[in-house]
Amino acid sequence: MIHDLVEHGEVQRPYMGITTQSLTDIASYHWTETLKLPGDVKQGVVVMSVQSLSPADQSGLQKYDVIVQLDGIDIENVLTLRKYIFNKKKIGDTLEVSFYRGGLLQTVELSLDKVLKNE
Repeated sequence: MIHDLVEHGEVQRPYMGITTQSLTDIASYHWTETLKLPGDVKQGVVVMSVQSLSPADQSGLQKYDVIVQLDGIDIENVLTLRKYIFNKKKIGDTLEVSFYRGGLLQTVELSLDKVLKNE
């Protein structure tokens, strides 16, 4: 972090390009009705939006995908997702994302980028 401050004048963090909400913060009715999750899925992170042209967008992630693993590590909630990305990954790293969409488990890879500032 200090290197980033000296080099870039700010801390640069890896960026997927999604906004998220913990699955446990969503009414369980929506787990099956809206998200179409299998009954054994009890934790994860719901993609609430995907920024256009972001790494997530380019990998095909979509609104209402439910992320359950990153690089094979279980993701319980938004906090564990952020901790994993910020502590274990850096800008330019590849990330394997396992998620449910329409009741089916899928996996994509994406390359983490840095947040682009509007200038």
